[in-house]
Amino acid sequence: MYTDLPSDVLAYAPTLDPVNAWRAVYVGEQGLMGLDTTRGNTWPITNDPSDRGPIFSADGRRLAVTYRQTDHWEVHVLNPDGGGRARLTETPLTVLLDQQFKA
Repeated sequence: MYTDLPSDVLAYAPTLDPVNAWRAVYVGEQGLMGLDTTRGNTWPITNDPSDRGPIFSADGRRLAVTYRQTDHWEVHVLNPDGGGRARLTETPLTVLLDQQFKA
């Protein structure tokens, strides 16, 4: 059985918390959103629309996201409440310049 849950008009890329089955995170219009699947409540996790593709760690303690920089993507991790953000990747400037000259 399927049920429509509340979300933003442009909600996509949902991921379920592997530890707390009631919690989902999705990409909304203004950033990442949390969703309580049992109560239907939503709340903002981040307010940056550059956060995309969330996925929970196996223990449910962290979220990994792809983050759209001006002209490329990086990987960040953060807590499920939006705090504790850390950037995991940093594309070298030489790679970015090389990509621009090939375009």
